[in-house]
Amino acid sequence: MASGSARSRIALLAGIENTIDEASTARLGDELFAVVRVLDQQPPLRRAFTEPSVPVEHKHQLLEAVFGGQIGKAAIDVLRTAVGERWSRTNDLGDAIEEVAIIATATSADEAAKLDEVEDQLFRFGRILDVEPDLREALADAAVSVEGKRSLLADVLGRKVSKVTKDLLDQLVVGRHGSLTRGLTHYQQVLAARHERLLATAWVAQELSDDHKVRITKALSDLYARPVHLNVVVDPDVLGGVRVKVGDELIDSSVETRLAVAHRELIG
Repeated sequence: MASGSARSRIALLAGIENTIDEASTARLGDELFAVVRVLDQQPPLRRAFTEPSVPVEHKHQLLEAVFGGQIGKAAIDVLRTAVGERWSRTNDLGDAIEEVAIIATATSADEAAKLDEVEDQLFRFGRILDVEPDLREALADAAVSVEGKRSLLADVLGRKVSKVTKDLLDQLVVGRHGSLTRGLTHYQQVLAARHERLLATAWVAQELSDDHKVRITKALSDLYARPVHLNVVVDPDVLGGVRVKVGDELIDSSVETRLAVAHRELIG
């Protein structure tokens, strides 16, 4: 986002706490996701809500005309705040509202201390997409309806994920982010940022014990002076040790890396 939209996004997110605390979070998320779909499909409406020359009062009147009676008070309150901000691009409005929808949908899991579970399930779904290109292509196919994609998703997931994870993935297949992988990464980043923590991925040769995972997580948290959510990938090509990526930074202590370094030193 450009700087103007970035400031508006921050202001919108800062003002949603009371709304989320007092709302039915699942309903709020569903309604805001539905609003985003309308905005994506109606460029003139997006322009009307983001045009700086249009008085905020007129934008509020338009909100009531379009969405009044269709969505609840909490969603209307979020939208009133959103259209009162300045957006550098018309699409930035929908992106910011989508972010609030993601947070609202995940809040029920957070309140039940199950947000880690949701983040783990989203990560595992990303791994499924990595190894199942046919599934990835089917869920991204513009010729397949959203309803068809959601039906396929339901067949794949069954009862293996929580309702919150299923709700988020149902929105992901709408296809706002160009690719499922990019969209999934965005969703994960939104949830991590909600708790001011970093996302880390560790590649290991074999499954880690819970104690080992806790120790790695604590070491990373100490290193970056921030909470860390750790995802683990078992990769037989990792001969030993652990390869960790935090953001764009790679921390590599795997055996094959140390061997490669030693080889370069010998032939250097």
